[in-house]
Amino acid sequence: MINQDIESLESENSLLRFQMKIPKWKKIVFTLLRSLSMNRLPENFSLFNTVLFYAQNIVVLIQVASIIWIRDVPIQGWENYEKFWTIIEYSRLDALCVEIDLIQPCIYGTFAFYLSFLAILPILLIFSAFKKTIPKNLVFLTNKFLILADIGNNILFLLLIMVLKYSWKSDTPHEYTKNVSLNQGSFGLILSVLSLLILIFISYCSTVFTYDCKHYNSSNSLNAKTTSDIKKASIVTNYFSIILYCFISHDNFLIYRGLLLILHFILAIMYCFYLPFYSLKSNYSNSIIHIFVVVSCFLNIVGYIINSVFFCVIGLIFLFPLSAMLWFLAMKYRIGKIDSIQFNCIKSLREFELFIREKLINGKSETIDQTVDMISCFSKRYLSDKPKIYAVWVSSFYFYSCSNEKLAIIELNPKSMIHSSLEEDFQEYILKIEITKTLSISEEYQLLTKLRKFEKLKNLDKKTLISVLTFLKTIVLKNPIESNLCDPLKNFKKNLSKLINLNSKFTNLYNDSVMFLSFYASFVDNILGNREKALNLNIRKENLIKFQKFKDVKQSLFFSEENPMFITKNTGKIIYFNKQIRSFFKSSTDYFSERNVNTIFPSFLHFFTHQKLKSFEESKKKSNLYLKADIGIMDSEGFWVEALVVVMLISIPFPVFIFSFRPLKCKRQSAIIDKKGIILEITRGFAKYINKEVADVKGFNIEKVLELDLGNLKKKKSDKIENGNTTIYVLYMKKVVDDVCLRVISICKEEESLSENTQERSSKVIFDKELEETEKKVFYLDSSYSGKINQDTLLFNSKTDQEKSSSNSHSIAYLKKITIVATQCTKSIRFFKIILILSIIIITLSNISFLIFAKFSIEKQLSHKAINILGETISILASLGDISGMAQVAFSAGSLKNTPLSFNQFIGEYNKLYNLTHYYKKNSDTWSYCLNSEVLFSSKIPVVIISNKTYGYEFMTMYNYLLKTLKNSEFFMNEVYRKTFKFNDQVLFLEYNGFGKAAFYLKNQLKNVLECEHGKVRELIEYKKILIGFSIGVLAISGAMMLPFLFFTQKKMNILWNQIKKIAVEESIFFKKLCLERLKTIHKSKNYSIKRITQKQKTRILSFSYTYKYAWRLLSLFILGSSYYIISNYYFYDKFSFLLEKKPDFIFNLVNARVKISTLSFIDRNYLMSSWNFDFAGLSPDFLPISTDYSAKHIQNTEQLKSIMNHFALLEYGELKSQAIFDLFFKQVENTSNILMTGVYAGVLNNIIESHYITYSHDPNLNPIVIIYMENIRYIGYALKTIVDEAQDWSEIVIRKYLNMYVAFAIGFSVVMFILYAAVYYPFLHLQGKKVKALEYMAKVVALSNISNSSSVGLSKVKK
Repeated sequence: MINQDIESLESENSLLRFQMKIPKWKKIVFTLLRSLSMNRLPENFSLFNTVLFYAQNIVVLIQVASIIWIRDVPIQGWENYEKFWTIIEYSRLDALCVEIDLIQPCIYGTFAFYLSFLAILPILLIFSAFKKTIPKNLVFLTNKFLILADIGNNILFLLLIMVLKYSWKSDTPHEYTKNVSLNQGSFGLILSVLSLLILIFISYCSTVFTYDCKHYNSSNSLNAKTTSDIKKASIVTNYFSIILYCFISHDNFLIYRGLLLILHFILAIMYCFYLPFYSLKSNYSNSIIHIFVVVSCFLNIVGYIINSVFFCVIGLIFLFPLSAMLWFLAMKYRIGKIDSIQFNCIKSLREFELFIREKLINGKSETIDQTVDMISCFSKRYLSDKPKIYAVWVSSFYFYSCSNEKLAIIELNPKSMIHSSLEEDFQEYILKIEITKTLSISEEYQLLTKLRKFEKLKNLDKKTLISVLTFLKTIVLKNPIESNLCDPLKNFKKNLSKLINLNSKFTNLYNDSVMFLSFYASFVDNILGNREKALNLNIRKENLIKFQKFKDVKQSLFFSEENPMFITKNTGKIIYFNKQIRSFFKSSTDYFSERNVNTIFPSFLHFFTHQKLKSFEESKKKSNLYLKADIGIMDSEGFWVEALVVVMLISIPFPVFIFSFRPLKCKRQSAIIDKKGIILEITRGFAKYINKEVADVKGFNIEKVLELDLGNLKKKKSDKIENGNTTIYVLYMKKVVDDVCLRVISICKEEESLSENTQERSSKVIFDKELEETEKKVFYLDSSYSGKINQDTLLFNSKTDQEKSSSNSHSIAYLKKITIVATQCTKSIRFFKIILILSIIIITLSNISFLIFAKFSIEKQLSHKAINILGETISILASLGDISGMAQVAFSAGSLKNTPLSFNQFIGEYNKLYNLTHYYKKNSDTWSYCLNSEVLFSSKIPVVIISNKTYGYEFMTMYNYLLKTLKNSEFFMNEVYRKTFKFNDQVLFLEYNGFGKAAFYLKNQLKNVLECEHGKVRELIEYKKILIGFSIGVLAISGAMMLPFLFFTQKKMNILWNQIKKIAVEESIFFKKLCLERLKTIHKSKNYSIKRITQKQKTRILSFSYTYKYAWRLLSLFILGSSYYIISNYYFYDKFSFLLEKKPDFIFNLVNARVKISTLSFIDRNYLMSSWNFDFAGLSPDFLPISTDYSAKHIQNTEQLKSIMNHFALLEYGELKSQAIFDLFFKQVENTSNILMTGVYAGVLNNIIESHYITYSHDPNLNPIVIIYMENIRYIGYALKTIVDEAQDWSEIVIRKYLNMYVAFAIGFSVVMFILYAAVYYPFLHLQGKKVKALEYMAKVVALSNISNSSSVGLSKVKK
């Protein structure tokens, strides 16, 4: 590492330490925002920009109107204008999408629109971070997206708020004409929140970063403004208004509109008072929206109080135009009031900007001086710490109106800024870029840029040399650590590559710079070994020096790298000086370290005091030139040196003074005298020139020294005197600089030298003697020695092949070995990288494929409700048979009034069956998913047909069977209505088919559907097993394929290290000497030395372990992948399997329980009625399709019913039983029959017990118990139906919850895998590849430098 003292020595006189840099993240963001906003910030608004501006404001006004003038308002007669309110409402995207039944696509389209910004933003940031030009198509697309986002800002915000509200509440919205669902579940809730955040972020960026605050010519721009604070407040108010509409507008009419009136009235007043936009049109267009809201809310409130819609409509037609006109007049009055304010009464920045705005916008030449005086006066009076936005305003005025970029850049002075926002920083950034473009043609700033570039290159050169010496020193140590070698190696490769790339760039860009050409000539020749290029650089340098010697002095630049210069603060302290000034002052570097500028000039000159410099810095002038005069300077020995001095105020970036000196090389000596002729200062050879024995004649009178009459000389201006045999010509000059009179006496021995226009002598300023000595080692020739070049080249090429071979054979042999090994290492690492990314891609694609399969198959399985529909049909058919049978028994007993199951229940079941009939018209996906088409849609259902006491079976389709059932049910109902009660055949039809072979057939098909559902789950499990096996196999195969390369890479990398070590030990001695010499001469570093290398160091073998680094990354990939599949299998897949398998069981058992309840009622009733021959056997003795063994059937049904209930009690359905289902089964329920007060489970068991009592007891007083028993059956049936509906809904919710969790988990894992590859695996492998290239590069540079310089030494010997 370099010594800290050397570091401080080199950096104490550096311009780089004064260069203020903005944070990298801020520069990246600002660069991106500027590239996007360039098209959106036109200086002159085109017709399209104007139309777009007004269209956006009109859209906002209509959108705001749609949340005030709504359809549902409690004012009398409001519904008479419903069409008008509906038209206004359709300006909202959510209402329009609801009306055309596209609300779901609109919601997901909005999500996709805002999420697309998340995809575009990283791409844009990557382009900006790597300083790449963003493709025009991408900028165009992004700008169009941003325009759409601006136009749809409020309507999309409203849509997202509505989705967020109803997804959170899980409720149905009441704001629309149609019943729709906006509930998107937890996933939609997350997306809506994310989209809202993106919307707010885009709105913020569009408000803050898409305007220009410069005043010049901004009257034609509708976006130019002082600040975006008012616009931000306006947008926040609109957002808050939308939120109030969504949450309180329906139930709080007056509160809602009262809040809107207050908020928007405040915003309108703010627009009128602050006038944030420079254009009156912009201020009016933005504020009129708030005036419209105020007028609308006022009309609504008054109309509500007086209960008159006529007042509201008439007020809207007449009051709003009148208010708009009055508002325009109010704004004009506000502008007139500002113009009448006295300048002395202004106390705030806002008032000053409004007062001076017109002068800044339309900067006329005749008013510029007045404007500058106002700015200067205001700055001194009120702004000791001026905010950045003020500096931007003033700077843009100087730049655009005054066309003075030098003063403009000084005004953007961070030294006196104490606070700034991101918005103000961006305004400063875009203005500074424009100023810098023009400023680059200024000679003083060109010089500063050139000096900074040169310092950067020197730093880069030093880092390169240090890193290579550190590497070469470390690699020969005992037991070197690889990490200690890799850092300097990487730095060497990176820095050297930068130097090589910048070589041609800087030497071409600054082809007038001796600094760059001298710097690179020695570097290219000694370090890179490229003698041909070094030759060209030195020829260019010598030609440039010769050109500068003979060019006209008057045409030369004042601020040139050949001229002495230094920089000071306004205190006079010197903070930077160049190398030429040391020769000019005949001094060392330490001379300037603590000097003040006053000590460098004659003592009687008081131009550079702190007060004068500070006064000039703070004043607002038309120029940044402080001084330009021949006042000369005092060198380190106290002699006056005649020179042209130019002093300017510049920014680096804070304001400083730059002093540049152009020595006047005349054949004369001079002295400065006062009014009385006393000598104040003299040049170095003045006394010697007149042969005076006293060297220091200061303080003497010039008349005595030169023996002449001063008064006569002042009149004649020139004279001559005799000094021995020599004639001396004397010239008197009087210069007035500022308020100081400078009297100069010049003497010379030639008359023509008296002319003030004497040609200055051209001379080369040597800025680094040691560097010049180093350059002498470089072989260079100019164009005048072309013959010598050819001769020397011939001598160089005439060396025998044997001589060249003997001097370079070792280097070339090592290079060949290193190249071969490096190629093998690179291929191995590349193969490793390819296998790794392929394995990750295969695993990710397999995950995505299963994800798609699982998503669609599970969604498909959830969407098919064959069990629900068929089970519901079976239970309705059984219920119709049971209710009709009871009615027949009751009629036979004498009255239908004693029937517990009411006739209304029969009608309800009939209507349900009618609604289910359409499912059976044709074979749809509902049935084909799990059933053969012949099952329900072929004539295979055995239906009992009874007609005129004729009984038999007829095979029907399900649809025909249901139509037949509906027909018999209608006949039954008509008989009851007519009270004729001739429904015996119809009742038997319903009973025989509801509990006979047809019911048995349908139950079997229901079981088949159940088995099919289980089969689909098994298919999913099988696919899951295949996927897990495949993916783990891919991981294992990939690992197995990469294992041999671990050991191969280990071996080759160690071979490569040892080959590099041999070059470092045997071939790099001369290269080290070159690096050390360059460090000493260029960078003044002397803390390195070359040590002797022992024999042990030469024979020692390096061995670094690479296997571990590769192996643990492979193992981590395998562990991570296996963990993913373990989690997927034992958490998500098991959950899916269990829930998907138990869901159809759960629904099937609930449906079966309902059927068993009706069947049990049917059996018990017939058992009781059999003694009176009122059972179906007594009513139809000739045809008995159902067994009359009532006791056996009773026991069988009760056992099956108890088994079903126990399934629910044993908690084997897990999460499928929601809290609501659990409460219905096992908790007390109020407002129901006594039997259900402790839940359905207890009610069913109690009903079974009662059925046993009714069936087997012979109590003659059973009638009341039977009535209660039948009533309980009805309540239990209702409760089970509720549980079925709840179970269906809840099962879909819980399965989709786990499905969404798995989707998020799988996507997250895939993203993590790619992030892991991008953050861990790829950087590691890329670093290994770069390490190989760096090692190869290091060896090549060392070897080629050794070959080139050994050849140069040989050539030198030949020349001698």
